[in-house]
Amino acid sequence: MSAVQLPYHGRTADRRGRRLFRKQVLPVGTLEHPAAGRVDFGPSMLSELARNFKAGALDVCPFTLADAENRHSDDPERVRGTVRDVEATSDGLYATIEATPAGAALLADHPSLPVSVRLKRPESGPFRGRPVLAHVCGTLDPLIPGMAPWQTIDASDSTGQVLDLSAGSWKPEDEAAERRREAEATVRTYDPGAVPADQHAGSEPPTPTWAEAAISSSC
Repeated sequence: MSAVQLPYHGRTADRRGRRLFRKQVLPVGTLEHPAAGRVDFGPSMLSELARNFKAGALDVCPFTLADAENRHSDDPERVRGTVRDVEATSDGLYATIEATPAGAALLADHPSLPVSVRLKRPESGPFRGRPVLAHVCGTLDPLIPGMAPWQTIDASDSTGQVLDLSAGSWKPEDEAAERRREAEATVRTYDPGAVPADQHAGSEPPTPTWAEAAISSSC
């Protein structure tokens, strides 16, 4: 399973009940990474992330905390909640998170806690090669500034290759538009229906790279 781990993004929390929150976790823009290359997080990619989450791509999507070295962590002891819904909007990707009691207390003390996300591409199964949200990670050392805040919701009403993109540089939408137009004209579009001549019938197509999928992620 290939994975993309993104830089962090800030702004305060929007609380929706005692332990239910909504947070922008990814803005519209482009990420440049020395290993993964250019990854475009435009409307198509964000919409697919939301669709795949709602379709149950993963059994669980936790809200976790970065470790002491500011790295993404899947340690269960660092989990502070569960992502319950994901929505793509005109300005980015938003997650609805049900916090644990400890997570709610953390956000009460740190309402501006920035976040990052980890994305994966399963190597098998119905979501093979598609981008899915693996977790949302809180940190006090953000790399992407200016994301929308946490919001309170009124509740009374795999194994495989991992790419850590925290070392990359983020370009917001206004700087990335021209780069996307150039990429759309030059990057090979992945066609899941095309089977190479030397590949026997019934075999699976290759998993697209993150750069390719950033352009052809509407499947």
